[in-house]
Amino acid sequence: MKKIILLIDDDQDEFEFYHAALHEINYPGNLIHASSAAQALTILCNLTPDFIFVDYNMPYMNGLKCLEEIKKMPPLQQVPVILSSSVINDDMTQKAMTLGASFCIRKSSKVQALAEILKNIFSMHTRFSNLYSLLAPN
Repeated sequence: MKKIILLIDDDQDEFEFYHAALHEINYPGNLIHASSAAQALTILCNLTPDFIFVDYNMPYMNGLKCLEEIKKMPPLQQVPVILSSSVINDDMTQKAMTLGASFCIRKSSKVQALAEILKNIFSMHTRFSNLYSLLAPN
């Protein structure tokens, strides 16, 4: 079954950038784009993606508020949400992690660098998921 990634970012170029990076690592899935937090929340009423990437700096509802709303939706509470920003700092990271983010990443201007970040996130998540399934009671 194909994996689904939801990218929430008001910049259409980011969709193309993520698409290229996922192609670079031969990711076996589909990338869906929401150009606003409101659009994403509507999409998420009918879809449970495998990963959600949300931009911090969006108009109307920033990435932290969007993250907070996503984590209120029971089917999405276990979905990894990754906050991204070109100006990520310790305070933003701490707030994001408190709200339930799995990772926080700094936006890159190079497809190769983003591809490496994505590959690491997917690998770490797989290792943690496998470990959890070994430790979870039957």
